[in-house]
Amino acid sequence: MSLPTGAALPVCVTREQYERARRDPAHFPLDPALVPTWVPEGPSEDTAVCVNCQNNSFGEKCESCLHGYFLLDGKCTKCQCNGHADTCNELDGTGCPCQNNTETAPCQGVGGAGPGERRDCYKSQCAKCRDTFHGQPVGGLQCYRLIAVEQEYCFDPASQSNCFHAPQRRDLPRGRTVLFAVQPKFTNVDIRLTVDVTAGGLDLFVSTAYDTFAVDVEPGTGVHRVRVLPPADGRNGSGPGLRVREERAHGLVTYVTVRPPQAVLVVRGVRDRLVVTYPHDAHALKSSRFYVLLLGVGAGAAMPATQGLLFFRQDQAHIDLFVFFSVFFSCFFLFLSLCVLLWKAKQFVDVRHEQRRHLQEMTKMASRPFARLTVLFEPEPGGAGAPRAAELVFLPTRPPKHPALGAAPRLRPFPELPYASARVRRSEPFLSHLLGFPCAPFRVGPVALEPTEDGVAGVATLLLQLPGGAQAPNRACLGSALVTLRHHLQDYGAAGSHGAPGAHARKGRLGHDHLTSMSL
Repeated sequence: MSLPTGAALPVCVTREQYERARRDPAHFPLDPALVPTWVPEGPSEDTAVCVNCQNNSFGEKCESCLHGYFLLDGKCTKCQCNGHADTCNELDGTGCPCQNNTETAPCQGVGGAGPGERRDCYKSQCAKCRDTFHGQPVGGLQCYRLIAVEQEYCFDPASQSNCFHAPQRRDLPRGRTVLFAVQPKFTNVDIRLTVDVTAGGLDLFVSTAYDTFAVDVEPGTGVHRVRVLPPADGRNGSGPGLRVREERAHGLVTYVTVRPPQAVLVVRGVRDRLVVTYPHDAHALKSSRFYVLLLGVGAGAAMPATQGLLFFRQDQAHIDLFVFFSVFFSCFFLFLSLCVLLWKAKQFVDVRHEQRRHLQEMTKMASRPFARLTVLFEPEPGGAGAPRAAELVFLPTRPPKHPALGAAPRLRPFPELPYASARVRRSEPFLSHLLGFPCAPFRVGPVALEPTEDGVAGVATLLLQLPGGAQAPNRACLGSALVTLRHHLQDYGAAGSHGAPGAHARKGRLGHDHLTSMSL
């Protein structure tokens, strides 16, 4: 077996001399400076036992490496687990027990030929983040837990799922870190980071790049030290140095707005609430991720651990259903009340219009001319046969005096009245045929014609004798209809019904000659 380079300097003795020195170290010391005093010559290679191995080697011939080291090119080299483990396989440097949410990807070696080509696999130890984590954990870098927007997470460094349930709940100890990463959900809404500290205190580190923060662990105490690394490609600002904004929390609520893109934010001494806002108009939220590192600092000896919550939010305009329906029904009932008021106003206007129209009609009717007409139901002269129907006789308004009548005309039969001596008008059988009666069991006589203003139409009023004779309870009735005048209005008052030709007739008196030219 090849010896480590550090094994060339140790002093070698035989096995018997080594056993003697173990039994009596006072007379046979194994100190390299004192061994020559009691060892006369060096042993052979087969019987030699090396003591005081150097350079992290051990064994009878210093052929092995100490715990945490592996043999690389004849030297004991410290395990290279990218800072996430302290031990490895002492032969090839693989098999690191990865921590900090890292793991080792399967390694096929150079060329992928087989186990003989696995010499470089020690370089890929703990170089990959586990599922639900993001980053490239090499050279002291860490893995960030991917979290969702609008969900709460606690400061438990092992798991963020047991935030409120003891005994699984774990706080963030002083000098420990916990890391989160989030990708915005919306590109047109500001993203807001809120940190609520209920006990203790912490330092906050935020960046838009995963390789900005490196965490170093002190070997003796295990305390984490955070380093801000300058980017190699200058994305956070090249030239004078890294663009780092450092703030200190104050008061119950501390508000910080980060506008310069690709800036690193450090907030020290967060004790209560911290709100960090990244405006969407200053940051490319479509392709950006925000990486958050929390370092517990406690609050003195009385509170060495830190408790609290962290969550990202993108507040959109949400609709409050209670407010929405309250406003909706308020507007609806207001609209309904307005409609009722308008309907009542319309009813009031309609009533006023109806009253005005009725008043106009009554005024119009009151201005119409009035006339008096006396009608006599004259029976036929008696005979032995069946009685005939009475004939309607329209008497003049002021008939001439007759010795048998006296001075006052009355509505009674006048059998002795000589019709030739008075200006009278009898009922006309033609009107009965005009109204649709094949025979004339009763008489129909025109009473008046009320023409319209233009003289084209008018309202004709007729007196109709009802059947039943003297025994009927009602012997006559009045009827009216709107008629169309086929002759001029003056033609209807030109001559009387039974007057002599050329004699003066009363205007408005109708005869059957005139009614035949009317449309009833």
